[in-house]
Amino acid sequence: MPNSDLDLDAIRECLAAASEGPWRTHDTHLGAWGGHTATVLGPERREPGSSPGWDRITTEGIAWLPTFEGSPRESRQNPWNNATFIAAARQDVPALLAEVDRLRELLTKAEAEATTWKTRLVDETTRLRQALNEARIDTRP
Repeated sequence: MPNSDLDLDAIRECLAAASEGPWRTHDTHLGAWGGHTATVLGPERREPGSSPGWDRITTEGIAWLPTFEGSPRESRQNPWNNATFIAAARQDVPALLAEVDRLRELLTKAEAEATTWKTRLVDETTRLRQALNEARIDTRP
């Protein structure tokens, strides 16, 4: 197994404890308080309402990044890009973990194959040296 400073088990535990995805961004206007927030929301859930056709849609708030700016996309604090990153991480982290696992498996196989070839090369070199030594004719007087 390759040496790595990444604690993949800790990352997997953190991922397992996080709310289910996919996550998405949303512009939330703060109304009387003014300004907007970049909000990260979980998936929508539809719950039956008290009357037919009156289903209740709920979603979990994942992150709230206030801008307190008058315009939804203006801010010196970069909340929109940060919210997009947070929302994408819910899908990207599992994909990255799967890719790390795939690459580590390939590396382990490649290392095993390299060891096999190294052993074969050493064995063949030894055999050829022995054959060469046996084929030498002593021509000294």
